[in-house]
Amino acid sequence: MVALWIKLSTICFGKHEFGVRALGTLSAAAGTGVVYLLSWHLFEERQAAIFAALLYCAMLLISAGAIIITPDTGALSLSSFGTISTDGPRSRCSSAAHRSRG
Repeated sequence: MVALWIKLSTICFGKHEFGVRALGTLSAAAGTGVVYLLSWHLFEERQAAIFAALLYCAMLLISAGAIIITPDTGALSLSSFGTISTDGPRSRCSSAAHRSRG
């Protein structure tokens, strides 16, 4: 998966250091947006969504993985996109959270 990730990145951005790492950084940024959207739909509060996105960015796996291409870089971004695309933001998990809040 890492080899495919690097190949796609070098095709899009060129065969140099920036080209190798650019797709990892873009996927981390897109993952931050997905975390923001999921938490906003789950809690329906902007403050909670911003806090969740900041916590996501502060994770060492995300920040270091965006710069150093690791196997987790692609897996994390694809799994976050899969989370929002399978059931949508209003999945069974978020419905259960809404029921528990009253």
